[in-house]
Amino acid sequence: MNLLVLTIPDISQSLGLSQSRVGSLIFFVTAAQFVVALCAGFAMGTLGRKRMWMLCLAAAAVFTGLTYFVESFWQLTIMRMLASAFAMAELAVSITLVNEQVPARRRGLLYQFTNGTWSGAGYAYQAESFPTRVRGAAVGFLGAMMAGGLRSARRCRPS
Repeated sequence: MNLLVLTIPDISQSLGLSQSRVGSLIFFVTAAQFVVALCAGFAMGTLGRKRMWMLCLAAAAVFTGLTYFVESFWQLTIMRMLASAFAMAELAVSITLVNEQVPARRRGLLYQFTNGTWSGAGYAYQAESFPTRVRGAAVGFLGAMMAGGLRSARRCRPS
């Protein structure tokens, strides 16, 4: 979703989109992220991780750039579906690439750090918009999630 969330008020005003259209756009983009990330996972095995990473980066960049030229709701939907989906797939591929650079016995801990940091950034960003009473619970949940993940990562060491 990245910058789309920040720019959606201006985009919806420029294209004259109703709130229901904006909701549909967000639904389609999120669904595309899920499907393309799954497909990228399977494609890593056949194309290779580095090639898949470059493909995802290039596709995300191209479709993000093409978003500038959209003139209708469906053009915006298609471009943002592809741009966001390949950006999300790139994240999954890059985390896999990073984690494969360390010995197998340390991968669990590194995987927790790379995913926990990404999740933590998202929670921290969202917590800023929450009321104070909800923000404390969100930070507490994040801490529990990371501590539990570290604990399970230590348990999964190969013998």
